Amino acid sequence: MNHINLLRKSGKKNRAVSLPSISPAVLVIIIAAVVVPLGIVAVLRLIPKKASAPQIAATPAPSPFKPSTYSDKSSIVEEVVGEIGSERAAKSNQRQNILPYTDLSFLEKVNYEVLFAKNVFAMFSRAVPAGIGLKTLEIDNFQTLYAVGIGNTRELISSTFIALKSEKLELLPKPFSYITPNDGEGYRFVVTCKIANGLDLADPFQANDYLPSRDDLPIITRKVKTIAQKDSVFFGEPKQLDAERIGLYGRFRYQYSGTTTYNNFVKFLLSLHTEKVVCAFKKIDMKARNGSEVTVDTEVLFTVKE
Repeated sequence: MNHINLLRKSGKKNRAVSLPSISPAVLVIIIAAVVVPLGIVAVLRLIPKKASAPQIAATPAPSPFKPSTYSDKSSIVEEVVGEIGSERAAKSNQRQNILPYTDLSFLEKVNYEVLFAKNVFAMFSRAVPAGIGLKTLEIDNFQTLYAVGIGNTRELISSTFIALKSEKLELLPKPFSYITPNDGEGYRFVVTCKIANGLDLADPFQANDYLPSRDDLPIITRKVKTIAQKDSVFFGEPKQLDAERIGLYGRFRYQYSGTTTYNNFVKFLLSLHTEKVVCAFKKIDMKARNGSEVTVDTEVLFTVKE
């Protein structure tokens, strides 16, 4: 017979209390009544609960880049900026692809023409490396560049052709562009490029904002010669070739001829841009003379308000 001692408070001394005896059969029933429910509870806890509906507010926003791909690249900023820059450049070139020079409106042509020579010489100067000597450089009608020169190696000239293409100058195939061995040493080349710069709307000098009046034409023609002389471009007296009227505007074509160096002529073009002189070089014919000296024959177009 089993005895269970329980502690309870009493004013008297504690004493053992005997419980009535329990038969083995009754004890088995009591144990089963306690153990079986506990087992059922344990089994129920092992059964997975039904997944609750996702909470939209708690769902994190998706990342635009996969962390495994981009998080460890320190150059990601440069890469993304480069891609964006390429996209913007492609969009900015859509206009020139849709509207070439011949399809521009009159005032758009004026803006294009005034910036044309400066932009082309800047591109050409970037593309032509040391070791290339020019014998002839011609620019005609705001659309074509033609050059004849000599290079030390065929590879140097080939890389120059590639650089010209990277400047968005379209090289025409043979017989307009080619490389051939030069009599004596090195290689001789001829390159003919079609030019389509498009409208340079980012340039702060937009000719339409500075068009002079017809009465100011003599002042403008003299100013061109004055700036040229300051930059060591020695022109003779300008000669008027023709004139035409287009609506409310007049177009006057003058010839300027003289001597200078290639670098001084480029500096002269930049000075005209800085001084915001509205004149456009419709034709430039530059030929090597002695040493670094060249002869220059130009046709300069002035647009004025009538």
